[in-house]
Amino acid sequence: MNQTSRQFGFLDQLQRCSLALPPAPASVWVHGETQSQFEAAGDVISGLVAGEPQVRLVLTSAFPETVAFLRHWLPGEQTGALPWGFVTRRYISKVNPRLIVLLDGGRSFGREALAEARRSGVQVALLSEPSLNGGLAPAVPGDLVFPALGQAPERVLETLRPFVPSGTPIPMADAWLKGTWRDKIGQSRLWRGASRLLAGRRIDDWEALRERLGRPRAVLCLGNGPSSEDPRLAGLSHDCLMRVNWRWRDRGLLTRPQLVFVGDAATIHRVPACIFGFWNKPIESAMLLRHLVTQGPRRMEYVTLERVSPLIRDRTWPARPSNGALMIVAAAGLAPERLIIGGIDLFQHADGRYPGDALSTNAYTRVHHRDTDLALIDTALRDYQGDLVILSDILRESLARRRRETISDRPE
Repeated sequence: MNQTSRQFGFLDQLQRCSLALPPAPASVWVHGETQSQFEAAGDVISGLVAGEPQVRLVLTSAFPETVAFLRHWLPGEQTGALPWGFVTRRYISKVNPRLIVLLDGGRSFGREALAEARRSGVQVALLSEPSLNGGLAPAVPGDLVFPALGQAPERVLETLRPFVPSGTPIPMADAWLKGTWRDKIGQSRLWRGASRLLAGRRIDDWEALRERLGRPRAVLCLGNGPSSEDPRLAGLSHDCLMRVNWRWRDRGLLTRPQLVFVGDAATIHRVPACIFGFWNKPIESAMLLRHLVTQGPRRMEYVTLERVSPLIRDRTWPARPSNGALMIVAAAGLAPERLIIGGIDLFQHADGRYPGDALSTNAYTRVHHRDTDLALIDTALRDYQGDLVILSDILRESLARRRRETISDRPE
């Protein structure tokens, strides 16, 4: 198998040494060689953690091309390079797997890692007959061994599911408040103090943001869904563009936003100079750290909705709001004469998750939820008095349906 055209990045190299890992209360660790192995096991993988937001999904491969595929296929899950064998014990202590599923029968997992996994007491499942190629030992008593996965995925899932912790799930809010390793660094006392030195260009109220953006009369909000490339955009003028993350950068359409909401930390160094938007103070602090590492001590200009919006600051939502929903909150808060929304398709568009991308899983990641996004967007838009244009039929119809249901549920 030749997968040498891509190299592991810096973060992957750290994680191969069991560094920079977000600790987990419990996880399911799935390892494989190829894209086809993970695709064949897709229903099993999703079924193992369905309804268990407190259980992290850890996906690894020894091959950079497969890791790159996994990051597109299941965005939001913990994906990375297989750790070096000699740090497997530490890796296991960090991600705390209750089940290790080897889609390649252990061929690329490594003798040392496999031995350490067994010594740790974690249940090992081999989803193809183990191979002696490369010197790996065959299955040992206690391993679960299955033939080719395609023959009986339901039986595989039924057998493996009892090894996944369940019971009373941690509420989604509590699950995402645990944060990633970057969030945790951003919340540390030492960094909170140091980050104040880089906060000189922070925008702290609606009027200041409105002024900085040139008091826009028409704001265009574009998420990353297929409707972000709706042909009608060519006939809709705007004087302020807001976007989410950086995926749109290489599509060649509307690539000079004034405000970009950040979920993926790589956005900080992948997009043109602009104002960055963050959800809350811990993420703000973590992104200041990322900016310092990637851009040096140059100050970053940004706005944090927890600081400026009562809708974010004073209410608790049952799941983590997506950056697309936060972008609409910001746009409505500016009270422009016209607000145009595209690319917020709630992961239900027939063309997939992103324009021109048939690979990525077209579903919310487990820290977000469609109902929370709809509730937040609906609340933000109810008081908007200007001309509202929603290009996404899915969003427009979902909002209308939600409002009808809300009215029908009210007591007479």
